[in-house]
Amino acid sequence: MTRGFRLGRVGGIEIVADSSLLLLALLLVGSLYVDLRRVSPGSTPESLLVAGALGGGLFIASVLAHELSHSLLAQRRGLPVRRIRLFIFGGLSEIEREAENPGDEFQIAVAGPAASALIGLGLIGVGAVVPAGWVIAQRLGSVLGIVNLVLAAFNLLPGFPLDGGRALRALLWRRWERQRATRIAIAAGRTMALVIVGLGVWLLVSRRDLGGLWTIGVGWFLHQAAVGAAARERLLATIEGLTVGDVMRAVTETIPAEASIAELVALHQVGPVLRAVPVVVDGRVRGVVGESDISAVAPGDRALVTVGEVMTGIGPRDVVPAEESIEDFLGRPAAPARTVLATASGRVVGIVTARELAFVFDE
Repeated sequence: MTRGFRLGRVGGIEIVADSSLLLLALLLVGSLYVDLRRVSPGSTPESLLVAGALGGGLFIASVLAHELSHSLLAQRRGLPVRRIRLFIFGGLSEIEREAENPGDEFQIAVAGPAASALIGLGLIGVGAVVPAGWVIAQRLGSVLGIVNLVLAAFNLLPGFPLDGGRALRALLWRRWERQRATRIAIAAGRTMALVIVGLGVWLLVSRRDLGGLWTIGVGWFLHQAAVGAAARERLLATIEGLTVGDVMRAVTETIPAEASIAELVALHQVGPVLRAVPVVVDGRVRGVVGESDISAVAPGDRALVTVGEVMTGIGPRDVVPAEESIEDFLGRPAAPARTVLATASGRVVGIVTARELAFVFDE
């Protein structure tokens, strides 16, 4: 998925739309246009197009409501939510931490399908009570209601990372440890994804139904998501119990901002590599300087350029406590400086870069 564009915030949660959402919107509007023209042949193309656009917007809004149900409940359970992303296959709530107990996991998982089911029943009810002559409104209510019910049922399939797979993990978690429950749910998810891909191939080959392409795409996406979840579980097993202090490179020296780059290299370069060093401005650490910062300065000019002129400034997101777990650390938004300082008792005690993390993960 691409970075997407920001739509706004709901309950403090950022809503982001992937560029592929535009394709989904076009498919929805086109499909609804064709369907509405069939049930209301006397309507003008313009009115059918407006109705199709309204229906497409309502469906995307219902997907957002589904994800908000997950995210808002996760927030109430103390789990930070980075954002909700909408894309061609629906939506994704980016919850930064896993639930701490199976009860919370189960409730958060089923909240989305429950919301979709309620929306579906509500839309079907609206379609049933509108006046008899409002054919387009009746059809929109019926179609969108059924689609939301199908969405709820699909998400309850017992395969990770679908909501049903997360609910399955929660139930298994009550009996076994979380890691074992997750492995079983992921295996079920990969199997479910392959079944969906097989169904898509059957629709495409035997029934000559182009909807099989969409089914194959959904199955492929779920399979990749399950593979990604399995990789994440292996990562979590690797870093379990580790803190930032366990992986950081300890630092006992800093360099003043007024020092020259030549002095920096003479004091801190080890072999061909200059390791990152905290920079002190007016008695406090205000930045970091490393190989990438001095690379553009010619060797002949290094005695004339100060460290303060080339250093990368740091902000609150670039400083973490040394006792923070690596899992929480990795769940943080990316640090602007790309070099994070670890602190203990109010002073800088270490540095974490991609090099330190790579050393841990390669073990």
